[in-house]
Amino acid sequence: MNKSTTRQTLARNAIALFKEKGYDNVSVDEIASCCSKTRTFFYHYFKSKEDLTIYLSEIEGKNLEKVLKEVDNVYVKEPYKRLRKLFIDKMTFLYYSDLYRIAVKNDLFNKIEHISLIQDKIDKEILRQSTAIIEEGVRLGCFIVNKDVASFLEFYQKMQKGIEYSFVDEVDDGSFLRNYSIAVDLLIKAISNDKKVTVDILDDMN
Repeated sequence: MNKSTTRQTLARNAIALFKEKGYDNVSVDEIASCCSKTRTFFYHYFKSKEDLTIYLSEIEGKNLEKVLKEVDNVYVKEPYKRLRKLFIDKMTFLYYSDLYRIAVKNDLFNKIEHISLIQDKIDKEILRQSTAIIEEGVRLGCFIVNKDVASFLEFYQKMQKGIEYSFVDEVDDGSFLRNYSIAVDLLIKAISNDKKVTVDILDDMN
């Protein structure tokens, strides 16, 4: 195996162990032994368990950034549809991310500064995109926001954190994302000129 493939294999094994035993309970030796290798082998590819976790987080961050960019690339005239896609695509990505669940359950955002910085970068990008979409919607007469757009979205983003952290122990039965999509629709209805817009969005989902 080349270096890149070996790093990916070690990372996959680490994720499986973190899910099973918890981040703090997994040693470098255990990660290496999953590849039938030694601690010395592991240190040839990563400086530490934290270094491996940062490697995973950087890949995850880049993948999420690609998801967010698709919102800008998709040709959708209606600002409410772009805003909905932005929020739901992000939440769906996090919902199915093993690493995100591990990070929340093991408090890695506080333990590893680099991971927190990656999260902050993503949050700022979400805020930038959503602000641009809403400001465009206000100009087009689609949205009515009775307060500063940035302040409105910063408040909503804080609420989002609580929502994101709430699903880490849930079984994937589809109900969380369904309920979340309804919550997003209600938000959009609250700032929309067209109060029928929520019905249209929900119809698009089915």
